[in-house]
Amino acid sequence: MQVTNVQRKAVVRFLLIALGIYGLLTHGWPDFNDFYARGFRAALRATLVSPTGVREVDIPKEQIVAGATSIVMANRKLLAPDGSGPIRNVILPNSTFWHATALLLALSLSTPCRWSLRLTATLVGLLGLYAFIAGTLSFALWNEGRHVGLSAISPAWAATTDRLETILVEQAALFVPFLAWFVGLWPRLKRT
Repeated sequence: MQVTNVQRKAVVRFLLIALGIYGLLTHGWPDFNDFYARGFRAALRATLVSPTGVREVDIPKEQIVAGATSIVMANRKLLAPDGSGPIRNVILPNSTFWHATALLLALSLSTPCRWSLRLTATLVGLLGLYAFIAGTLSFALWNEGRHVGLSAISPAWAATTDRLETILVEQAALFVPFLAWFVGLWPRLKRT
């Protein structure tokens, strides 16, 4: 199969538009990153912070680094009445999650097809991406909870779960946008 000049131009146009959108979202307008970080932390507060249960979670208003979110986690059973006791500070790179979101948006919005198809693919892709992010956060908190007695992971498995957490948070977040884009677009392309 030979690639025609029209096909080559379509691929180059797709790549240039995708790079342009990605560049604008991640570096052209730094306010997007701050807006995403505020929304990410608000979502974490809404879903993780609870006055009941064994796990106590706090997302401080003042964060150490702009591109990361610090989550303070404790086991309520181990806390003294004055609130002292073992805590675990979990640092999550919300900038990585923002870059994954920006990459998915860039891929979806620059795909050469009808706008209705692009928007549907974007929504389906975002649902898939955020399901992955929610699963990654749940795993990271479960894994880090072993340091304050919230989960029981044997020392033999601790290195494996730590490595898996690193892969999910730092590396898979860069691959998942491509997969979510493809999953969001594929069923609709088969119909056309």
